[in-house]
Amino acid sequence: STIHSISSLFNFNLSKDSMYEKQRLVGNIIKKKMLKNLLLDSLTKKGVGFNNYGIFHIGNTIPLTQLYLYPTNFLERFLIRTTYAEEKFKSNNFKLKNLIKSYNNIFEHNAYILNNLPTILKENKNKKSFTYVHLFIPHAPFYYGEEFTVKHVINFENYFAFWKFTNTKIEELLDSINKQGDYRIILTGDHGYRRNEHKENYHYSFTAFKGFDSLALKQIESIQDIGILINAEFK
Repeated sequence: STIHSISSLFNFNLSKDSMYEKQRLVGNIIKKKMLKNLLLDSLTKKGVGFNNYGIFHIGNTIPLTQLYLYPTNFLERFLIRTTYAEEKFKSNNFKLKNLIKSYNNIFEHNAYILNNLPTILKENKNKKSFTYVHLFIPHAPFYYGEEFTVKHVINFENYFAFWKFTNTKIEELLDSINKQGDYRIILTGDHGYRRNEHKENYHYSFTAFKGFDSLALKQIESIQDIGILINAEFK
């Protein structure tokens, strides 16, 4: 199940609840499962800091870039289905250059993380902290500035090319992080190319772990169990 998979992850795997699949109201999910979630509640009680470099609000933190239309107040709920709301989010509060090219906002988000995350982690003085990073890549649009010019056609060939480009960028990022210290790292995604004509839509879930004990990893049966692992690592 990938429906609202991140809210499930932050609540110790809600996909096991037969009623969870029926909670498709976006406002309801973000209000009850993301702004208030079990993982951050537990980490806060343990004195663990939380850094949000994601694309929607988590707990009382704001995202690096609000790329998802998850309403957090009455006005956003009221406007959620309007063109105004869509353009506001896509352009990061009506930045002119992002209005002209709607995918610039996504590019800026990804580029900031890939270029700055090692420095951000190095400058973090709180060693007892959990940093959540959401890369909106290789998600469409298939674009990364001059390094990967936009491919407007959404098909498997273009996705695969962008996927390989993404892997190279991720490898460079992880190399930079590993050179500056020991971190426990989880790299995960919940799905691949959903329009895959090769009929392998659900075979792209991938998770890699660094710095975790092999016994601890045995409690992970699905991607949405990762919150359980993160919580257990902080005493």
